[in-house]
Amino acid sequence: MLRAILAKVKSLLVFTILTASTIGPGTVAMCSKAGADYKTALLWCVLVASVVAFVLQEGAGRLTLVGGASLGEAVRAMSPAGCAARARQALALFVVVGGFAYECNNFSGTMDAVRLVVPDPAGQAAINVLLGPLCCALLLGGSSERIGMMLSVVVAFMIACFAATLGGTGLPPRVADGLVPTIPEGSTEISLALMATTSVPHNLLLSSSVARGQTLSGLRHGVLLASFLSGVISLLIQLVGAQAPPHAAGEAFSLADVVAVIEQVIGAGGKWGFALGLFGAGVSSALTVPFASALAVEDLLGLRRAKVAMAAQDSVTRPDDAAAPPSDAGGAPSPPPSPPDAGAAASTA
Repeated sequence: MLRAILAKVKSLLVFTILTASTIGPGTVAMCSKAGADYKTALLWCVLVASVVAFVLQEGAGRLTLVGGASLGEAVRAMSPAGCAARARQALALFVVVGGFAYECNNFSGTMDAVRLVVPDPAGQAAINVLLGPLCCALLLGGSSERIGMMLSVVVAFMIACFAATLGGTGLPPRVADGLVPTIPEGSTEISLALMATTSVPHNLLLSSSVARGQTLSGLRHGVLLASFLSGVISLLIQLVGAQAPPHAAGEAFSLADVVAVIEQVIGAGGKWGFALGLFGAGVSSALTVPFASALAVEDLLGLRRAKVAMAAQDSVTRPDDAAAPPSDAGGAPSPPPSPPDAGAAASTA
């Protein structure tokens, strides 16, 4: 019974890779700015985007389970040759270019977290240089399941950090009004940015890939959990940002405003907690962007099936394996079968 419960929890936690992919530095900055500039008026944007994210990600995963092909493989099957194939190849190129731009944003946001606690430019430069090798080592050293488990720790830490801050400051006034869709004057771009940073397009590719080997029920529960956690974290960040004091006219929003709110509740360690949460959000997104981009390009160009076919052909045509005698339980080659006894054969005849 306990083992079955743990296995169920483990299968659900794998989907937190979708949450870690969603909550990046851009999400933290945008939700904080929306809360600081418009208080609770744009909470509804996060709720709508979370529902949209669940519907699209669940649909992408269900396509993999029911159709037996991922989203990229389905596109490849519908565009085998001609102009459609060239458009598919251009799409794969756009995935690479867009992933590169997205990755630059992740590293930039991660360095914002470093600057909050490391004022020395030499130290900042050293950490900036080491970020790339760190992400490469994490990607090469673990499977998608192991990476998902690791990123779930980052997600839990971010929830604890912002929930503790909100518990100390209390909810801002008129929270319920923010659940009614309204767009205050000058908030159109912020509203669109909130929805875009909560419902991330490349999560469709991730969901389609993570769905492999899952049941349909497990897929729905896992995507629901990931979408729920993404919405909760975004709402918590927005509510904490709403506690920031209004800045003077013409003064740009800064993450230091949110840090000041956290420090009022947690103390001097609040800056380190926020910086670690923002750093973890940046690294987690920096891991998932190349992961999702590689999966998309492999499926769009058929590289994954080609690698599987080559591995299967290699295992069939290797002469050493074909000629090697079977092994017994101890690993030693089994002796060749002895010829039938002549007397036994004669008596049988």
